[in-house]
Amino acid sequence: MRANSRGSASPRPDTIGGLLPVFMEAVSDRVRTKSSRQSYLDVLKQLDRSFDEVPVGKIGEEDLVRWVRGDRGLSPNWVKSRRSKVCRFFRWCLNEGHIEVDPARRLPEAR
Repeated sequence: MRANSRGSASPRPDTIGGLLPVFMEAVSDRVRTKSSRQSYLDVLKQLDRSFDEVPVGKIGEEDLVRWVRGDRGLSPNWVKSRRSKVCRFFRWCLNEGHIEVDPARRLPEAR
């Protein structure tokens, strides 16, 4: 596991990185193929790197809009894929009581 900005070897349990293993286990019955699981991991690890050590409850809708759309002209299909995975992760966080408000609930569709 990589060291985070605070120099510790494991992520805080209230961050994306800390919740990612539990989330992946929770969705394993619905995300069945190896490539789908890898796609979720890739997207959510990118999200984790962007919000290093920020508790999921502190991530806002505008933060996610900027991240999902990206800086570098991502294709609409890639934006749609990012949005879908981020929405599912934050919906799970809400349902499991890790957050009080889902910041991804109104993310705009890719155009």
